[in-house]
Amino acid sequence: MQDILGGKPHAKVKKHFYSARGFLQCASCGCALTCDTKKGFKYYYCTNGKGNCEEHKKYMRSEYIDGLISQKFLDLKIDEEMIAISGEAYRVKYNELADRTRLPLENLSNELNLLLERELTLTDGYSSKLIREEVYKLKLQEIENKRVEIKKQMRDIQAKIRPTVATFEQVKNVFLDGNKASARYLVVDDQEKRKMLEKLLSNASIKNKTVAQYQFKSPYQKLANLPKNANIELLCAH
Repeated sequence: MQDILGGKPHAKVKKHFYSARGFLQCASCGCALTCDTKKGFKYYYCTNGKGNCEEHKKYMRSEYIDGLISQKFLDLKIDEEMIAISGEAYRVKYNELADRTRLPLENLSNELNLLLERELTLTDGYSSKLIREEVYKLKLQEIENKRVEIKKQMRDIQAKIRPTVATFEQVKNVFLDGNKASARYLVVDDQEKRKMLEKLLSNASIKNKTVAQYQFKSPYQKLANLPKNANIELLCAH
C-alpha cells in the first residue's frame, strides 16, 4: 500500500513460502502434495493429478504437517550422553591408531634421509671419478626405486589415518543434528525448516493424514536404523 501511495502502482506481491512443498507425496495416488493459503492459514493437500483420489479432500494445516515431520525426526534421536561417550571412544580409537603408525612413519622417514646421504656420497664419488659412469647410473636408479617404494609405504600408512581425522567431527555432527532435529523443527522459521528437510529428508508419503512411508538422506538413514540402545562400538562403527 505504501508503494502504491508513493507512486509505484505495480508493487510486487510477495508469494507465500511453503517449507515442505516438494517433499511430500500422496500415498494413495502418487501425486505430489501442494499447498495453499486460505484465511491466513497454510494447508497441504493432494493435487489429485489423476482425478480419482479421495485424499484430495483431506486438507492439513501446515502446523499439523510440521508435527508429523517432527515426530518422524524422533527416529534420529539418540541419548546425548551416549553421543558424548561414543565420540570420546572414537577419538581414543584414532589416537591409538596414530600412535601405532607414528613409529613406522618415523622409520620410513629416516630411511629416506639415509637414501639422500647415499645419493650425495655416490654423486661425490662420480664427480671425483672414483666411480665409473655405468656403476653410478645403476646405483642411482636403485636408490630412486627404493625412494619410490618408501614413499608409497608412507602414503599407505597416512591414508589409514586421514579419513579418521576428516570424518571425526562429521560423524559427531550427524549424531548431534539428528538428536536435535525433532525439537528444532518445531521452533525454526519456514526457511530454516526447508533447509532441514533438504538436509535430512529424502521423501515422505501421506495417507489418511498420517505418514505412510518416509526415508532419510544419507548418512541420517543409517542413524535412524540404529537401535536406540546401541552400544558405543556400534555407534562408532556407523
